[in-house]
Amino acid sequence: MDLLSVLMGAAAGLGGGALWAAVLKRTPEAWLREGEEEPAEERDREGAEEITPEAEGPGLGTEKAGLKAGEARPEGPPLYPDRRAFPAAAALLAICGAVLWWQLAGGGFGLLLWLPLMVVCLLLLLIAQADRKRSIIPDQYTAALALLALAFAGGDLRQTAAGSPGAAVFHSAWWSAPAGGLLCGGLALLVALAAALLCGTQGLGFGDVKLFAALGLLLGPTAGLLLLCLSFLLAGLLSAPLLLLRKLRLHDSRPFAPCIAASALFLLCFALPFSVPG
Repeated sequence: MDLLSVLMGAAAGLGGGALWAAVLKRTPEAWLREGEEEPAEERDREGAEEITPEAEGPGLGTEKAGLKAGEARPEGPPLYPDRRAFPAAAALLAICGAVLWWQLAGGGFGLLLWLPLMVVCLLLLLIAQADRKRSIIPDQYTAALALLALAFAGGDLRQTAAGSPGAAVFHSAWWSAPAGGLLCGGLALLVALAAALLCGTQGLGFGDVKLFAALGLLLGPTAGLLLLCLSFLLAGLLSAPLLLLRKLRLHDSRPFAPCIAASALFLLCFALPFSVPG
């Protein structure tokens, strides 16, 4: 593997940063609301009925919301990246692109595996930004991740059935993918239920549970269990200084998807020995 190929992988990953920002800007607002929340049009209609120009003067209802007359009410903080998020995401994708290319291209896989793995990295960063900005994990991103996991499982199953288990990327047995999804999703659900019963707080959101299940489907049971441990360890390391400095209370909620995404990226790039044929 020459340096030029690694640099090409890094450059392609860097270009993925621009794609990441573009997808964030075009994420539908409906994806960023809980299913039971009231649609924006109905809220605006009710607000217009409660505060009308005739009742409180021209333009007063919009001025109270900090809007100009005729301007729509914003749904929440925009998803598109700020000055810190974009360079961080672009740098992470460049590193992932270089490392994955170095691991996979040398074994003869090339773009066949590099591209879908980079899509996995892109989805993880999209999920992290959505949870960071709006405290929600869009089901559409998690579903796309699960579909990619099923595609990897199908490819590994075909390699195993053909008598080449060493060519499998994540799974060397047919039960590995479903076992990983059930193990990770089930343990995450148990943690969420235990936190709700013992502490009276929502330790994990259902979006986090579904994300763990999708990643367990991708990684398998062993790496999935490692993902769970790394995610909680990272969350603890990041929260401990804030708790000591009294900038965070024990029952405060913080976005957990960035910790899950960072742990998954680490496993994909540095901790999982890809079984590429020699």
